[in-house]
Amino acid sequence: MVYKRLITALRYTCNYLIDNGYYLHTASEAKCLIFHFLLNEGVKDVEIHVDHVPNLKGSKYSSDMVLKEGGKVVLVKVKVLAKGMRSREAKERIWGRRDRNVIDYVSRMVKVASKFKGDEVKLVMVIFDEKGYLRLEQVMDLRRALKRFNDFNILYYDLRELRERKLKGGSSRLGALSERILLPLSLLRKERNFTGVCRT
Repeated sequence: MVYKRLITALRYTCNYLIDNGYYLHTASEAKCLIFHFLLNEGVKDVEIHVDHVPNLKGSKYSSDMVLKEGGKVVLVKVKVLAKGMRSREAKERIWGRRDRNVIDYVSRMVKVASKFKGDEVKLVMVIFDEKGYLRLEQVMDLRRALKRFNDFNILYYDLRELRERKLKGGSSRLGALSERILLPLSLLRKERNFTGVCRT
């Protein structure tokens, strides 16, 4: 259930960005939006931790977001490929240099997941691509490289393609939304270094 709530919040996030013509620059902005739409869903009995892993002091790894509902936990890592990046820089943001790549991040997430004894843990990597830096083949290569990790999902959003679809008069919506929720863009600009913990 908590994973479905995350998917819904991500749909709202993408639709909001496209409807308002706002481009993501940092992962902090993306986390701020996801956090906002999770709260807007009225999530009850769900712990939402941002830039913090609960009950895990001294850890070298800090998950971007942790969602906990009953015995179910979702660990989320957010990546943003901003519009002004060079192609090589964008690819390095995903494949990394030395040990700072997606596989390394996921390996660390697996170690963190092992700390949640008795809980059902799902690992999620969310990639917002503002310029279509990654081709479909590259996304599939990434998924194949991470097949050895159980309960791991890559959620890739090509925002450029969705924006172009809207300009051509097609549907850019990700799923049917019952209402349009407005969030002041000024909030995003203030929250580029957004961190927080919330329990609802």
